[in-house]
Amino acid sequence: MQHTHLVLKTDTLFYKIFQTFPQLVFQLLNRDIVPGYAFTSVEVKEKSFRFDGIFMPPIDAVNQPIYFIEVQFQPNPNFYWQFLGEIVLYLNQQQPPQDWLAVAIFPDRQTDVAKLSVFQQELIDSGRIVRIYLDDFNDRSSVEFGMLKLITCPPSEAVAVVNQIRSETIAEVILEFIETILVYKFPKMSREEIEAMFTLDDLRQTRVFQEIQQESLQKGLQQGLQQGLQQGKIKLLQLLLRQISRKFGVLTPDRVDQISTLPIDRLEELGEALLDFTTIDDLYAWLDRADKT
Repeated sequence: MQHTHLVLKTDTLFYKIFQTFPQLVFQLLNRDIVPGYAFTSVEVKEKSFRFDGIFMPPIDAVNQPIYFIEVQFQPNPNFYWQFLGEIVLYLNQQQPPQDWLAVAIFPDRQTDVAKLSVFQQELIDSGRIVRIYLDDFNDRSSVEFGMLKLITCPPSEAVAVVNQIRSETIAEVILEFIETILVYKFPKMSREEIEAMFTLDDLRQTRVFQEIQQESLQKGLQQGLQQGLQQGKIKLLQLLLRQISRKFGVLTPDRVDQISTLPIDRLEELGEALLDFTTIDDLYAWLDRADKT
């Protein structure tokens, strides 16, 4: 099966997983894995829709279809209209020569739209829209599918799923994904509670636990923030600092202070922009622009 690129619109967890393991998308579609994809992003400017990422093949692969991917974890009766609206705007602006396919990923059938229009049903029946339900893949034993199961499983099953993933020989990047998923899945869980799901040796291999050198700075920052900031902003700020530290290394105190002074709406913008940054200079340029506006 031939493929051109995958247009990915999803939350941060799936963005990172598909970015690191693009073969997982083809496995979900039960199609041949196509190597050589490069990751970029695109914005549909007219309505401020944003496709968080695009998997691009070699430039000469012009006869292969485009795959638009949307991950939907909350019931939304307007999901397909919104998804198709974004796709049409993208096609109108980019006018690509390739054919296209829409891929809708749900945790289960209950999250899918209950009542479809005649037009939507025709697109599904024709194969123009492909629906994927992640709970159909619970019996898959690969590490990548284990991470998807960890995202979708009830909290009471998380420990068992983590242990199942760890029964395989896994690389550090997988451990980091597991830790990241647990942070998102259990935002009130302490590091010690997360640590209890692993062996100490496992955790010492991950970057998140190599960031202890920054802990004293983070504590001092949190004490200052708690005096004047809402709890929601504190959590968002801490999450952004963790993501930045993983991606680019430990920031200087001046840069941490610069980020901490941003209002919550700018922090949210930084979280979106961070997905597109490839170097630390991209982050610095964004911060410097933010200071001037």
